[in-house]
Amino acid sequence: MMRSSILERLSGPLCDAVTRQQHSGAMLEGLSRTNLFVAPGHRDRGWYRFHPLFAQVLRAELERREPGLAPALHRRAYAWHRDHGTAGEAIEHALEAGAYAEAADLIEARWVRYASEGGHARVLAWIRRLPEQVRTSHPRLRLAEAWALSFAARHQEAAAAIVAFQRLGDLGSAPLPDGFSSAEASLLMLRASFPLGDVGAQLTNARRAAELEQHGSAWRPVACWAAGTALYYQAELGEADAWLAECLALAPAQVTWPVEAPALACRSLIAGERGHLERQRLLAELAADLVTDHGTEQVNGTVPLALGTSLAARGRPDEALPLMERGIAVLRRSGAQPTDMASALLQHVSVLGGLGDRDRSAELIAEARSILRSCPDAGTLPQRLSAAERALRADQEPGRQVLTERELRILKLLDSDLSERDVGSELYVSYNTVHSHVRSIYRKLGISSRRHAIQRGRELDLF
Repeated sequence: MMRSSILERLSGPLCDAVTRQQHSGAMLEGLSRTNLFVAPGHRDRGWYRFHPLFAQVLRAELERREPGLAPALHRRAYAWHRDHGTAGEAIEHALEAGAYAEAADLIEARWVRYASEGGHARVLAWIRRLPEQVRTSHPRLRLAEAWALSFAARHQEAAAAIVAFQRLGDLGSAPLPDGFSSAEASLLMLRASFPLGDVGAQLTNARRAAELEQHGSAWRPVACWAAGTALYYQAELGEADAWLAECLALAPAQVTWPVEAPALACRSLIAGERGHLERQRLLAELAADLVTDHGTEQVNGTVPLALGTSLAARGRPDEALPLMERGIAVLRRSGAQPTDMASALLQHVSVLGGLGDRDRSAELIAEARSILRSCPDAGTLPQRLSAAERALRADQEPGRQVLTERELRILKLLDSDLSERDVGSELYVSYNTVHSHVRSIYRKLGISSRRHAIQRGRELDLF
């Protein structure tokens, strides 16, 4: 028990390896039945824990009776966890043993799993516990650190880590232990995944990363997701959907970073903008099921937003509102990218407009405007913001009903030589869908012809 006290959790095989004896499993089982200081794990069959205070006493007694033995015990625990795939515990024991080079190698290879699932603080803590000379001799740690800092929304520090990495010299084109084909691919993917409000740069970096991470790469789905997201913000819906479809085709086999749910959520929004409401609903619900199954509801705000948008599109804004609020709360808490945050706020505004909440809409529009001012290239989001502002002003006119974003877009296309069927082709929706929207526009504007709709739209500054 004294020598096993260096372990956070205990199993028979692990204790056998650490104490270099046999039959530890039977001893643990017997102790758990008769000793209040050893308890079975709540979920892990065959695993046990010491009471924390008892473990502390045992560790003190170990140092008194066998001073200097603890590092050797930690090294044995590190080797066992490394060989059994429990990387987090292996890293902890390597650090406790002073096996810093071994810990650095494991962090370089396994940081993705932890950082992408909300454990970025743990990765950063591991890296900071390494001596500076070890961090300098493992340049790829700087890349892992930059990724973890980006997940933590500490972008200035991430930029400093990238500079520190680049100063350490060219690593060449050799594959990295975290699955990247090269250091260049890692940097491109990092900048595509965290574009800091630059949609054009995001698309350029994502496309180049996809060239480097060919089919079979664990990172290609991430490149596809980043490219699809950037194209969505540029209103290139067809190409965006194609990239996201590739992401989803590859993602189940490549679980480097869980991008399936965000990709499904974005495809749901695209389906909604094309007027495919049933497809929009199905994609949003698939995304919701996915995050529930993976237990990632607290780190993925795009999914409740997609669900809420789908409900609002089907005339259920009261049900949509709490989902929109939850999604935005998650995005705020996780330090979302500026474009994602601004888009979410504008989605929320569209739902509030259907409920007639003008004051809250004005607040969110002001926040979105402030965010977009900081973006080097926000794609078509500024146009969406202007449409929301116009709709809010128009909604304040007596007797005026607000046009939806889709109706505003169709009204703009009506001010051209396109027929309603051509408009449908432009938006990837059927003629019947366009005609239904046109009738709604006429009703809301209080007119009965295309010419008068265009004239009224200009009077209301809707173009």
